[in-house]
Amino acid sequence: MPRIRYPTSDKNCKKLLALLQGYLIELDPDGNLWLYVKIDASLIEHIFKGCRISLNVDMETRFPSLQLEIWDDIDNPIFFIDTVLEQSQSEFLDHFNRVIQSFKLEKEMHISIFDLNMFPIDCYQLHPQFELNDWRSWIRSVIRDDATQPTSFRIDLGNKLGKTNERSLVVLNMIDDRNVIQHHFSFDYNGADKNGTHGYSQENATLGILSRFFRINDNMYVSPLYLDSDKEYTDFIIFLRNTTILIESKFCMSNAPRNINQQLKKGSKQLFRAHKSIKQGKNIKSEAGKLLTHDLQSRDRVVRLCLYNGNIDVRTRINYLRQLLSKRIKDEEAFIMPSFVSTTALFQFLGVMYEGDPTEFESNLEDFLTTQLDRFSKKYKSIPIFDFSK
Repeated sequence: MPRIRYPTSDKNCKKLLALLQGYLIELDPDGNLWLYVKIDASLIEHIFKGCRISLNVDMETRFPSLQLEIWDDIDNPIFFIDTVLEQSQSEFLDHFNRVIQSFKLEKEMHISIFDLNMFPIDCYQLHPQFELNDWRSWIRSVIRDDATQPTSFRIDLGNKLGKTNERSLVVLNMIDDRNVIQHHFSFDYNGADKNGTHGYSQENATLGILSRFFRINDNMYVSPLYLDSDKEYTDFIIFLRNTTILIESKFCMSNAPRNINQQLKKGSKQLFRAHKSIKQGKNIKSEAGKLLTHDLQSRDRVVRLCLYNGNIDVRTRINYLRQLLSKRIKDEEAFIMPSFVSTTALFQFLGVMYEGDPTEFESNLEDFLTTQLDRFSKKYKSIPIFDFSK
């Protein structure tokens, strides 16, 4: 089994590369299925730990669609729509029929996993559980338009617990229009319990995604520093027309409430102090030494986003975060919570907004953030959470 497998056609390679997150199914000349997934670090870990992966055939509109479901949350899986659906109906139907025929013939199926920067992580065989008699019965009910039967048919792809000692290392090199930005960084998936290692992976993946929408060292700055101490100010700064977005990325692989709370608290404190430093007029510089103080102080609005990995459900931590609102954190008299958003939700949302109107993307993003957060702060005394993906 090859350790690295990319789509065989240039067309499909370009499709996979263009995805922010998602999947693509391709058939090889022997009719075997290859599933290519491009997802964030937390979803990769769930897959490696053997979480269920399924393909859902939906016929609610009387025209089939294929949805890949990753059951990171047993009650609420994340799903992705097949990119081939964007093509003509005849092209998709041909693709759909060939996929189903492969299942019927019990052909092999393999999964090739990539992180958000298109680095290959692993490649191995799946063991789909496709019951032909159940499929035939379901198809007949759809044709008869039987309202008592479900409009979808789920195929379990038979994912199993992976062998961590066979996972690859990654050295990340990010390239912008002017410079080669080298991150000499080895990411070993054997350390599944080491949040720091995964945290770096999430930050690098976030950099790769954000650089599609914003210009590095122009209106986006990575790991800026305090001028007087050279300590990190925050993970990312994004400048819009009249709004500054401060982003702090936190990763917690553990499901223990205490560990999750610690990460959310740490991110909230860092963002609060970063905002306070703007009001205090502290000097901030980019990694290259450019002074950012004027840009920070010349904008009226500051939005603080605490970015977390997809396996954390912040909604279950609301009570803890509310407690932070009522407590002093060291010398902070009036601690204010940031907004929270998962990597999955943020990346999908930015992609949809950009595709809607690329020329007005930054303006529309600023209007959205301003409108939603103003409405929220006036109506609710709670914690703003953006959840676009589920």
